[in-house]
Amino acid sequence: MVKDSYANCLIPFLTKHFGEIDVVDLRYDDEPLSKLVQERQIQDMLILYNINTFFEDPSILNLTEG
Repeated sequence: MVKDSYANCLIPFLTKHFGEIDVVDLRYDDEPLSKLVQERQIQDMLILYNINTFFEDPSILNLTEG
């Protein structure tokens, strides 16, 4: 899950349905997202942001890198 703080309340509900959940907040993570995807062999990704954060936070551009 790539998220901002808006998504924190959803994570407990997802734990019943998934064995593992990797959670990344691009505002605080310096590692390229592509590195995590390769290391963990991630095939599916949920991107969950408050609409204001999605359009205003420049860290969302890290989704396109790598």
